[in-house]
Amino acid sequence: VTPESLSACLADQKKSEVFNFGALFRRHKLKGAPTSDELFEDLKEVVEWFQLGIHLHLPEAELKNIRHRNDEVGGRRCEMLSTWLKTSPRPTWAAIVNALTGIGRRNLADKIALKYSVPVTRSTERKQASKPVPTAQKKRDPTQQKLSSSVRELQSDIESKDMELVISKQTA
Repeated sequence: VTPESLSACLADQKKSEVFNFGALFRRHKLKGAPTSDELFEDLKEVVEWFQLGIHLHLPEAELKNIRHRNDEVGGRRCEMLSTWLKTSPRPTWAAIVNALTGIGRRNLADKIALKYSVPVTRSTERKQASKPVPTAQKKRDPTQQKLSSSVRELQSDIESKDMELVISKQTA
């Protein structure tokens, strides 16, 4: 891990908190496996770290512990990804692409699949085609996209405080 990638990943953390992460940041030794640097850089826009962790098959209890140890989304995402790298028997870019698709981040999944030459399997295409497209994934104007991103960030922050957010659509 380079100082720059660690710094970028944990820019919102206090210096004293950064040193507590030392053991978590290491490169995985498997050939072709994602490195922590690559993951931190390529997934820096993901605020749905908890859901991504679930789709990467991390135990929910571990994800809750990560949430309680870190105040900021960036720190949570980085620790979750580091935990996945350390505990997954075979971390691959295909697993990341499938997990991103599972949380509705198809554009980012496609971008990563292209960048790391991850083949899109027919089963992934069929799963995606058989699911109705949620409202959040339909084409939106830039204002709607920005609002959706803000809502996802807010949901993540609220989760960290063990609160619940209920969003309902009002009809006239």
